[in-house]
Amino acid sequence: MVDDLSLTRVEDRSGDVDPKTSDWLWEIDSAGYYTYSNARVEEILGYRVDEILGAHFFDVVDPREGPEFSAIVTGATREKAPFRDVPRRSRGKDGREVWLETSGTPLLGENGVLIGYRGLDREVTERWLAPWPGSPIGVTGESISLDAEPCVWRWDRHDDETVNLSRVVAESLALLPAARRSRVITSLARDLLPITGSPADLRRVVLDLLASAGAAVASRGSIAVTTENLYVDEPTGRDERIEVGEYVRLTVWVSRPPRGLAVREMRLDSGLTTTTTGRRVRLGLALARTIIRRHDGHVDVASEADRAIRVDVYLPVDRDVLRESQFEGMTGGCETVLIVDDDVEQRELATRGLRSLGYQTQAVVSGEEAVAYLSRREADLVILDMVMPPGIDGAEAYRRIREVRPGQRAIVVSGGAESDRTRAAQTLGAGAYLRKPVTLAALARAVRRELDGGKGR
Repeated sequence: MVDDLSLTRVEDRSGDVDPKTSDWLWEIDSAGYYTYSNARVEEILGYRVDEILGAHFFDVVDPREGPEFSAIVTGATREKAPFRDVPRRSRGKDGREVWLETSGTPLLGENGVLIGYRGLDREVTERWLAPWPGSPIGVTGESISLDAEPCVWRWDRHDDETVNLSRVVAESLALLPAARRSRVITSLARDLLPITGSPADLRRVVLDLLASAGAAVASRGSIAVTTENLYVDEPTGRDERIEVGEYVRLTVWVSRPPRGLAVREMRLDSGLTTTTTGRRVRLGLALARTIIRRHDGHVDVASEADRAIRVDVYLPVDRDVLRESQFEGMTGGCETVLIVDDDVEQRELATRGLRSLGYQTQAVVSGEEAVAYLSRREADLVILDMVMPPGIDGAEAYRRIREVRPGQRAIVVSGGAESDRTRAAQTLGAGAYLRKPVTLAALARAVRRELDGGKGR
């Protein structure tokens, strides 16, 4: 593991960096282009420093690399968060395969604006290309026995409590032998909303998914585990129907499984056996699915690029556990806020939360209704959902609102990543963009900031 001190050594490039270091030290700008590199890049990848400067961060990633590396790094960039020891398959100048462990820490300018990343890469080719040390994973403890068949546990149901899923994943990984744990890439969100469930049962789900993934990757495959808050703004799902709502999502990526293992064979069915290059792999995950369903959750399995397999576990957010302490330290007001959202639960959450802070609130279900409302009445701030089918979206609604209320302030919320439509609304004058699911604390801060002097006028 690379600590913060190792990364901050880059600051004084002239004298503080150990000239004997074997690490490739670098900096990139906010667009991902290299602005600094030490000479170790030539020893590791074969490129001179002048050849790497101006190249993009992903230019040296092998085209065959699965989607999980990009997902982890872009996710960290979106959150302005560090990433640590993330393996990436690269291609040297001479065409040879080179495996690196990449670590980076964000560089922030005034007002917290991301101006780039500073980091290092450590070559781990010899270790990474070593065969997977045993498969399936094999862990004992907490009445778990993941030996030949990941699904053959004794399941003792546990009491429910408030759970942070990132902590559950970290605790699960700690149960693995170090050699196996080192082959798992992780990107665990630090701000997960709470779910209600059994930590012990959820650890069993994580361990079973890892065991099955370990059985599938072969010697050169890789496993990645991520957690994130997610808002589903329209029903989705391939194996199961996932309804509109707020979720915490656990994703297990399996890249480059051996030939013969198709995504349809990695379903959550009891007793499923596949043959992969002469070796039989048990992928029975029926108990994991039972536990997930008991938590009112869903599982979705998909095939990604480069023969990768992706397993998504959706667990519903429990808003009730936030209500006791969610108002502590928040600043409210007495202004009028118009909430525009087609999701009744989101409208009620925002309405209830902002009223508790003293705001006067009104709510409508579409962009058209928002325009009609503001044609007759005033509001100090509008909170606009970006996606409201089948009517106009938030950007078009805001354009029409500005025609009747030229100085109208607004913030925008959406269940998806920031898009061209979001930026279009901001170009018109809207302020902050918030990605659903939104905590009341984040919403209260954005509302107060915009009312106290945001750019919408």
